[in-house]
Amino acid sequence: MAREGERRAAAGVGRAAAAAAGGGGRGRAGRGGELVRVVVGASSQQPQQQDEGNEDDDGIAAAAASQGAPVSREEFDALVAEMVRFMLFKNHQQAGVPVKREELAQLGCKNYKHRFLVGQVIKEAQRKLRTIFGMEMKELIRVRQPTVTRGRANSQAVTEVKTYILRSTVPEALRMKYVDSPEASAISSLALIVVGIIQLAGDSISEENLWLHLQRLGIKEHDDKHPVFGNIKQSVEMIAKQRYIQKERMEGEGFIFKLAERALDDALKAKLNTFISKIAKSEASGPTTPYTPG
Repeated sequence: MAREGERRAAAGVGRAAAAAAGGGGRGRAGRGGELVRVVVGASSQQPQQQDEGNEDDDGIAAAAASQGAPVSREEFDALVAEMVRFMLFKNHQQAGVPVKREELAQLGCKNYKHRFLVGQVIKEAQRKLRTIFGMEMKELIRVRQPTVTRGRANSQAVTEVKTYILRSTVPEALRMKYVDSPEASAISSLALIVVGIIQLAGDSISEENLWLHLQRLGIKEHDDKHPVFGNIKQSVEMIAKQRYIQKERMEGEGFIFKLAERALDDALKAKLNTFISKIAKSEASGPTTPYTPG
């Protein structure tokens, strides 16, 4: 029965996403065969043509470009709907885990040769998710450094990996009350603690020292029934999957934890600074009763 309920829920989300994201195509039943081209950039010399009656499509699919095969409005709307649906399902499966741009490019866009199509579909999917679902499809850029073997870097160049996550645009107070699940709130709280420790350690810390600091807070590595965070080791692994932190092998033995791209977000930095300031003020005001784990 649980599996059947999940299947029906997923199907319902899929139908809602398809209806919302693809609604533009059905609203233009008489124009389904219209051909549009993807914008190649502001430097293009081709005149831009607006989609009559829909100013939101400006610069996305209703302009002319000098290269690439034309894409019909119906095809473009279908690609956007599929991307919106994919992002919603991914977020439902593992909330906060980034989706690679390469994964999004496989959602039908690979059937078209225009190299700007993926970017324009992503842009329109971002608009749909923001205006219809109240969710921000935020781009994260991960810098991948060349690997070091025996003290020598290989010949690979530094590369950038683009990923995307969904974040609610609902104000924080309302989101915590009506949107976030207790599990998601617990993971976010633990992420704030772990990121704070790593930041105070100079943006990197050995695995041994991280667990030492967490243990002082009553958070033990092998505790699988913490009253707030549940399985501690799995929760830390989820924080790494969500790209708040990254775990790397040291040249000798052991591992080191570093801040990942989500920990560098300005909003999180501001929240973290407030969190650390409160702790500093509390310590300065006098001794407090230490926390004793149950």
